[in-house]
Parts: sequence; structure tokens; C-alpha cells
Amino acid sequence: MGVASLINNPYSGGSSYGNSMTSSGYSSGNNPYMPSYDPYASALMGAADIINSQGKVLINNELSWLMHEQQKQARIETRRKLFDEYSYEHFVFRGAQTLLTFPEGAGGPHRHPDR
Repeated sequence: MGVASLINNPYSGGSSYGNSMTSSGYSSGNNPYMPSYDPYASALMGAADIINSQGKVLINNELSWLMHEQQKQARIETRRKLFDEYSYEHFVFRGAQTLLTFPEGAGGPHRHPDR
């Protein structure tokens, strides 16, 4: 079926101008006095914008909470690394001081009880 047979079909129930025209025969896109939108559509679009804004607020709140949690995790990780570094330095330098203070065979904590 071609386009002409669809437009000129008397059994289609529409006007002879096709589906792009209104019932009065004028296209709403060409007439500046007839609105090309539904007057209720603006109210529905406003309600949709409010719901969209509420969703964005909720998403931003969740992202803010997530960033806060990541900051807390980074703070804990930094403290853990500082503690590990302190423990390592304390162990290494205490061990070095003990070895320097009490050399092997001179008595002190490294002396074997039988010697």
C-alpha cells in the first residue's frame, strides 16, 4: 500500500488531509493562535520536574554519604600505616640499640644461661 492510498482511503475514519492535520483541517504547528501543546501537559511536566529534582537530591545525599565513608576509610588506613611504621621503627631501632648496648658475650639479655 502506498502513502496516497492511506491518505485517500474513505474508510480510514480520518479527514482527507491525512493524520498530520487536526479535525478543523489546520495543522497546529502552522497556526500561532492554536497552542501546539496540551494545557495539562505543563502541569504534568512540572510534577515530573519535582519528582526528578527529589530523585537528584536523594542521589546527591547518597553520594555525599559515600564520599564521607571513603574519607573515614582513608583516615583509618593512614592511621594504620602510621602505626605499622612506628612499630617497625620501634622494633628495628630498639633491636639495634639492644645489640649495640649488649654485644654478644658481654652479658645482658642475649646471654645464654649456661655461659
